[in-house]
Amino acid sequence: MKKFYFYPLANQRGYLLIVAAIMIVIVGFIGAAVSSMFFSSSMATASHYQSDQALYLAESGLEHATHKLLEPTIADRLTCVGYNTTALANTLGAGSYSVISSGSPTFPTATTLSAALTANTTSSIPVVSTTGYANSGRVMIDYEFINYASISAASFNNVTRGVDGTTAAAHVSGAPVGQYQCNLTSLGGVPNLISPLGKRSLTDNVQLQEVWAVGALSGGDFSLEHWNRPTEKTWTDASLTSGSKVNLTSISMISYADGWAVGASNNFLHWNGSAWSVVASGLNNTTYSGVYCNASNYCYVVGTTKRIGYWNGTAWSAISPTGASTNLLSVYCDSGTDCWAVGDNKAPTTFYHGTGGPPVTWTAVVVALSAGAYPFNSVFCNTGGTDCWAVGKTNIFAHYTAGAWGSDTVAQQGTAPNKQFNSVFCNSTSDCWAVGDLNGADVNIVHWNGAAWSLDTSNPVPAVNLATIDCANTNDCWAAGAAAGGQPVFDHWDGTAWTNFAVAGLPNVAMTSISIVSPNSLPLSGWSENFP
Repeated sequence: MKKFYFYPLANQRGYLLIVAAIMIVIVGFIGAAVSSMFFSSSMATASHYQSDQALYLAESGLEHATHKLLEPTIADRLTCVGYNTTALANTLGAGSYSVISSGSPTFPTATTLSAALTANTTSSIPVVSTTGYANSGRVMIDYEFINYASISAASFNNVTRGVDGTTAAAHVSGAPVGQYQCNLTSLGGVPNLISPLGKRSLTDNVQLQEVWAVGALSGGDFSLEHWNRPTEKTWTDASLTSGSKVNLTSISMISYADGWAVGASNNFLHWNGSAWSVVASGLNNTTYSGVYCNASNYCYVVGTTKRIGYWNGTAWSAISPTGASTNLLSVYCDSGTDCWAVGDNKAPTTFYHGTGGPPVTWTAVVVALSAGAYPFNSVFCNTGGTDCWAVGKTNIFAHYTAGAWGSDTVAQQGTAPNKQFNSVFCNSTSDCWAVGDLNGADVNIVHWNGAAWSLDTSNPVPAVNLATIDCANTNDCWAAGAAAGGQPVFDHWDGTAWTNFAVAGLPNVAMTSISIVSPNSLPLSGWSENFP
C-alpha cells in the first residue's frame, strides 16, 4: 500500500524563494560580468581610439614642422635650431602636438663609398665611415637621394633607393656621401599633452636646403657665398683665401658633399662637404665660363676658343672638338651621354652637342638664327634632353624641340624686353625662367608657361642686372646679380612673387652663378615611433 506525503504550502514557497534568490544571484553575477566585460571593452576601444588620434596628431606635427622648415615664403620659415629652443606647438581636433629638434642640423664631415654601388643595391651602402651621420635618415650620393633605417660603423643599412623623385643610379667607389638634415621629435596627446589619455611620440629627419653663389674677386679672395649653412635663413660669406685668386664665373653643385666652381684660370675650386680647395686642373690657362656636373666622376667645363675640359673623378683632361672657334659660355648635360654647349660664334651660329661616352663626343651643330641673337650666354635642357632653351644677347631665344633648334622671339609671344639675358632654368617643359640685364628701371625676369614667355611684374627691388638663376622646385627659386654700388643682390621666388632678400656683411661683388642643393618635394625620410 502506497503512502503519500503532503508538504505544507508554506514550505514549498520557501523552497521556491531560495531557488529564486540563487537565480537572481547567478543572473546578477552574469550581468555584472557582462557589464564589466562591456565596460572594459569600451575602455579599451576608447583608449585605442585615443592612441590612434595621438598618432595622427604626432604625424600632423611632423608635417607642419617640415612645411615650416621649407616654407616657400622665406620670412615665414622656421629653423632647425629654433625648434630646439621653442617647440612648434598646436591644438588640433581632439588634442595637441609639440615638435622639437635635436638641436643643430646634422652635416657631418663627408664620408665616401668604399666600393662601387650598383643601381639595384638595396641592402646596405658600404662607406669608409658613418661617424657623425644621423642614426637614420637620408644621404645624397651624386644627384640620388637614398633613405636608410640604421647604420653600422661602415655602412648605411635597410636603404630605399632613388627617393624624392630621383633615380637609383650606379656610383663609383670614392663618391662623396652628403647629409644635411634636421632631426625632429613630435609628441601627440589626447586631450592634451599635460595629462594625456592617449600619447604617441614620433621621430623623423627632414632634408634641408643649401645654396652656393660665386662672383667677382672679393678683395684678394675667391668670392663664395653660402645660404642656410652654417647659419640658417642667412647668406654667409665663405670667401676663400688660397692660391691665385680670380673672378669665378660658374658653379655646379652635385650634392651636399661635392661641387665645382670655375673662373678665369685653370685653377678650379672643389667642395668636399666641409671646405673648398684649389685644384690645378692641368688644362689650358684660359677663362672658363661654364661648368656642369652629372656625378662625382662626370663634369664638363667650357671656355674661350672652344676649350672643353672633362673630369673623370680623378683628373681633368682637355677635349678639342672640330668646328668653329667659338668662345663657349655655358654647358649643360641632361645625362651622362647628352650635353649642349653654347657661346658667341655668329658666322654661322654654332652650338656643340655631346653624345655617347662618357666622355661624350662633341659635334658642331649650325643653328639657323639671326646673327643679332648671339652670344648665347646660357643653355638648359629638361629631363630627357628633348626640350632645351638657350638665351643670350636679345629676346631671340633658341628652342630645341623635335631634334632641332629653332628661334623663339620673346617679344612676339608675350611681354618681354629686347634686352640681354644671362641665365635660363626650367623646372619642366611648361615652367622656365630667364633673367637678364635691366629693363629700363625694372628687373628683367621672364617666365615660360609652355606656350609663351611673359615678363614678370612683381619687380623686386633694388633694380639690378641679374646674372644667374636656379630653382629647387616650382615654388623655390633664387636669382642673383649686383646692385649699382657693387653690392650682391639675391632675389627669391616663392611661387607667387619675386622678392628681394636683404643681405648684410657680404663683400661688394657681383654674383655671377648660383647652384642649389635641395630636396625636391618629399624631404621626409620616413618617421619612426619611440616606445618608452
